[in-house]
Amino acid sequence: MNTSHVCTAAGQVSGVGSCMSLYKVESSCGYQLTGLTIPGVDILGSKMSYSLSRPRFSEDFGQLTFHEMEEEEEYGRQLKLFNSGRYKYEWEEVFLDMEEHNQALEATKEEVKVVRRRQREAQEKMVCLLGPSSSSQK
Repeated sequence: MNTSHVCTAAGQVSGVGSCMSLYKVESSCGYQLTGLTIPGVDILGSKMSYSLSRPRFSEDFGQLTFHEMEEEEEYGRQLKLFNSGRYKYEWEEVFLDMEEHNQALEATKEEVKVVRRRQREAQEKMVCLLGPSSSSQK
């Protein structure tokens, strides 16, 4: 089944494999949509937190945190604030400590091996269930 879309609204969150993507502007397609967020781009630079020289909110390699909203109407209210230029982002400057990051990678190395092994086993079972023709449709 192909879950692609013909049009994806600004603010959609999607994931493919181990990557997540934010659709900051309306796009002509989309894949594996998993959530909504505030769009994050103002090409005119007229909204709070934006300017003509900085038309996007996040920076490359920025870390974003998402908060679940209890009611769908709350997202609508927040989106109206964004569209009217009154949405205020909550943010803080952080420093990525590569030594700490590398220590975390080392500490979880064995756990990652187990997860990868289980993924391979599950994939092999899926291929067996689907039959030999499924492996040729990559």
